[in-house]
Amino acid sequence: WDDLKGMKTGVDNEGNGIFNNMRLIRWHDTANNRYIVQWNNAYKQYNIDLMDGASLEKFQIILYPQTGRDGDIVFQYHTVDNPGTTTNYCTVGIENHTQTVGLAYSHSNFYPPTATPLQAGLAVKFTTVPPYVANDDPILAAPFHLAQNYPNPFNPETTISFSASDRGQARLTVFNLKGQLLRTLLDAEVSAGNHAVVWDGKDETGAGVSSGLYMYRLDLNGRSQTRKMLLMK
Repeated sequence: WDDLKGMKTGVDNEGNGIFNNMRLIRWHDTANNRYIVQWNNAYKQYNIDLMDGASLEKFQIILYPQTGRDGDIVFQYHTVDNPGTTTNYCTVGIENHTQTVGLAYSHSNFYPPTATPLQAGLAVKFTTVPPYVANDDPILAAPFHLAQNYPNPFNPETTISFSASDRGQARLTVFNLKGQLLRTLLDAEVSAGNHAVVWDGKDETGAGVSSGLYMYRLDLNGRSQTRKMLLMK
């Protein structure tokens, strides 16, 4: 949350940014034994100067106190963008009050194999009561791993790598931030193992795309994963 601010409205006489309130809302829901903290109008500092392109992040943290044991913590995401290609994206996790012990869910856009990437509608629960999923649970091992492209940022081309645990039909596509399909890089059956595909920064017509953030998505064996990359010319 150190990267979040209210919408930028201008600058002061010394050139410092002026920002709206993030509308941080707190509610003690006694009827359901929970305490809710909601970030309602929070924007990512990474691209807040873009105004129309600023990234809204809207989410809740819900605390459920429990008798005789540690309470549960639930993160709920309403709106997620998570830009920050060159600044480690966002960090999600919990830590103790002295900041000496922590548990990370995501950092620098990397996730444990069994974790779902941040997205609208996602809920993450931290609890000490089973059943819960550990990173090394073999029964829930992801069927593939989509790596961060390299180099990133890039110009004029970048390599996208992934590993598949089983043979299957793979489709690797590139989209702009509006969700428009720009290029299908791969649409074929792949074997188990490591694979790499190069994107030359061009769309389906062979025209070079402009500088900016793009998304690449891998669909394989009924699962999908999406990451972001930055083209800088």
